[in-house]
Amino acid sequence: MNNNQLAKSWSSKNAVEYYLNHRDTIKGLYNSERYFIKSFLKNGNTILDIGCATGGFSKIVRQYNKKIEYAGVDISPRMIDLAKKRFPKINFRLCSKERLDFPDNSFDMCICFGVLHMTESWKELLAEAWRVCNNAILFDMRLLGIGGVCDARISYQRLEFDAEWDGASKAPYVIVALKEAMDYIMDLKPAARSLGSYGYWAPVSKMTVSKYRDVCMSVFFLGKKKRVTAFEWQLPLEYPGRLKRGRFI
Repeated sequence: MNNNQLAKSWSSKNAVEYYLNHRDTIKGLYNSERYFIKSFLKNGNTILDIGCATGGFSKIVRQYNKKIEYAGVDISPRMIDLAKKRFPKINFRLCSKERLDFPDNSFDMCICFGVLHMTESWKELLAEAWRVCNNAILFDMRLLGIGGVCDARISYQRLEFDAEWDGASKAPYVIVALKEAMDYIMDLKPAARSLGSYGYWAPVSKMTVSKYRDVCMSVFFLGKKKRVTAFEWQLPLEYPGRLKRGRFI
């Protein structure tokens, strides 16, 4: 899907209304998201929320760290317009699915929940998140031991949420093989100095059209500087390699 198609889908009535009323409380976090976020938010004073929708996640962030300076970007013009109206003191910007309009190391932290499995450009966006963060990033993916799909024609999510689908609004549903994900993560430059992971098997959303019915709902923590957490591997997947001096080989 091109940038305009994806932006139009995420500006649909169903998507907008859902994010106006969800994803704004700690209770609404998935278990995988909740696993790292409290300790993660201690890693700095500024954070960029990639895929901020209507800005509700700023409430969650500030429940954990009241002093943090939050900013958000999203591909949807409608979402960004509403975020600015809801939270006029926060910096919200429109972005493309491959590029973040910020200099290197602009934020202490970047968070990217519910986004990388919804874009075929997940590698480019992950690299951008790594580029603009100074300390650490936190992001989620949908993983398999083997297999995977990154083709919106055969694996996608209908953006119907709590209403009837309009027949057009959809986003890719990207599922990545563990080795492909880890090879890319470990090749990011500069190399990560700390890594944490947590995940569990769960059915895909009922809105999803895909040949896969169960995926590993996975969250990763990557740190740029000194080890702010010990290396942690809590994914229920076998990795076809071994760890040596903090890196997979």
